[in-house]
Amino acid sequence: MTRMSLLACLFTISCMDRMEPSTSLAGSITCDTLTCGSGQICEDASSGAPDAGVSHGCVTPPDGCPVFDCRGTACPVCIAQTCAYYPELYDGVILSGRTLSCPGE
Repeated sequence: MTRMSLLACLFTISCMDRMEPSTSLAGSITCDTLTCGSGQICEDASSGAPDAGVSHGCVTPPDGCPVFDCRGTACPVCIAQTCAYYPELYDGVILSGRTLSCPGE
C-alpha cells in the first residue's frame, strides 16, 4: 500500500467515526392526535406559560438535514430552527427518534 493510499484510508476512517447515525423518516408516526407522514418529525412545543400545555405539529426537515438523537447545540441548526424560540433557547432543544421537543419561554 502506498503512503497516499494509507493516508486516504485513515482519513476515511476518522471521518466515519464522527458521523452520527441517522434516524429513518420512512413511514408515518403518531404525534399526539395527529399523524405525521413519511419525511416528517413530530414537534412538541412548550409555550412556557404555566398550565398552557404543549402544542403538537408535524414538521418536514429541509432536504439534506441530518436527523439523529441530540440535545441542545449538538442538534443540527436545521432542526433547531424549526423551534419558535431558536436561537434564544437552543440549549433546550431535544430530538429523540422522530420527536422534537422545543422549549418555551
